[in-house]
Amino acid sequence: MTTDVMRDEQMYIAASVLVAQGEELYKDFSYLQMPYLPIFLGNFYHFLGIESYYLIIAKLINWLFLLITSLVLFVLAKRVLNDRFLALGITTLFLFNITIIGAPGAAGYATNTLAPVTFSFISFYLFYISFLENQIKYFGITIAGIFLALAIGTRLTYVTAVIPFVAIMVYYFAIKKDPASDIRKRIAISFFCYSVGLTAGLLPVLLFISDIDSFIFNNLRFHHVTTEWRWTTDFEGPMSLYKKIVFAHKQYFKSDNLILLFGIMCTYGMVFRKPQSFKQFLEQFPAGAYLAFFLVCITAITAVLPTPSWLHYYVTPLSFLLILLIFSFAASSEITSNFQKRLMLILVLMVTASNGPQTILPIARLVNADTWTGIKVHNISINMQKTLIENDIDIKNKIATLHPIYALETNLPIYPELSTGIFLYRVGDFLTAEQRKHYVGTSPESLHELLSKDPPAAIVIDSNEEKDMIPLNKPLIEFAVANNYRKVPIAGFSGEFYIMP
Repeated sequence: MTTDVMRDEQMYIAASVLVAQGEELYKDFSYLQMPYLPIFLGNFYHFLGIESYYLIIAKLINWLFLLITSLVLFVLAKRVLNDRFLALGITTLFLFNITIIGAPGAAGYATNTLAPVTFSFISFYLFYISFLENQIKYFGITIAGIFLALAIGTRLTYVTAVIPFVAIMVYYFAIKKDPASDIRKRIAISFFCYSVGLTAGLLPVLLFISDIDSFIFNNLRFHHVTTEWRWTTDFEGPMSLYKKIVFAHKQYFKSDNLILLFGIMCTYGMVFRKPQSFKQFLEQFPAGAYLAFFLVCITAITAVLPTPSWLHYYVTPLSFLLILLIFSFAASSEITSNFQKRLMLILVLMVTASNGPQTILPIARLVNADTWTGIKVHNISINMQKTLIENDIDIKNKIATLHPIYALETNLPIYPELSTGIFLYRVGDFLTAEQRKHYVGTSPESLHELLSKDPPAAIVIDSNEEKDMIPLNKPLIEFAVANNYRKVPIAGFSGEFYIMP
């Protein structure tokens, strides 16, 4: 709530506000992700008649997703382990995991990182109680499919999470061969129900496939173009496979994630040390353990695939690692309860010592509402609007900026070509003029032409402190100077604000 505005948030909030205003995703403006988050937020704004404070409301909704995720994790752990203390311990490990909760784009930011974690946890829980427990429940399996589809419709990388769910159903179908039982029939029906749920959950996506080219570009090809652009800019981040693997290694071996791995090794290790055949060893693990293990593996591989790698890509496999930890305690259920509780206490104390201050201090800062990012951004936007009115500038004219939140907070119009902030703009010169027009984008080279045809009421430059922002802001500043735009100060704003002459 008190973190600086993230670049990604510019796109998510802009898309949501434009949806609330009746604009159409991928057609009237670009949105470089799957459509469900701005559909949800935009319709939420529209239904409740919200016309300001977009950022802080989106952040609060993100915290609601965090609360629901914690609750689902607790309920799952309580059901599997039948122990409230262990369930509270698992939930604490989740809430104190800086990699998951504190990752750029996670709990403190209005992005699409945390919502699919919530949907995937609900999907896992429903699948577990409806298929992996004693009695198959077709309705629960269908709803599980719907929730995983919601995760996919929010963030495309969750599509690989379908594989473990399908694989475990196929496995059960293959091994259940009792001719006197109808179990294979019920498993086949379960597979059908799950497929129906996935299909139903993804049906709204079909609304955006009327222009299949734009849909594919926004969700796939754009990221390939960005990779090409990164190679030309001498980007120092993890680009090669080797550097991406090294980056992944650093994430998994951070203290909070090492604590999870330590707990898993201790509990599974206690099972492994007992003399038994390999088959007996495998049979000790609950089915949920295998599902969680393969979810961790498949999403860990998926996290390495995009280029370059970013920290929030690892939120998915690390969140499933917590579910694997639940089933590791279930596998070691024959070990004394006191041992399990002592181990959990040790894990909680370790993560509290490691991440407690980093987790608690930001919460303490929430006491002062003036420090809330959403409040500060809203006040800056009001000051910008007042400045335009005081200078007799028509506020119906667009605002040119790579940080559209400052305009949208008071419903000042923006250029749809700049609605993604820096993201489509910075790779725009890698597209043809026809492609930029079709995908509703612009570029540093073509920006002057766009602004000349439709002069902005004001130009907003948030910051030139970051090295990569200097060449991106340069065309905006050059246009302002060439056209005699006047720079005026804005209370509370450290950037530059140019108003038309």
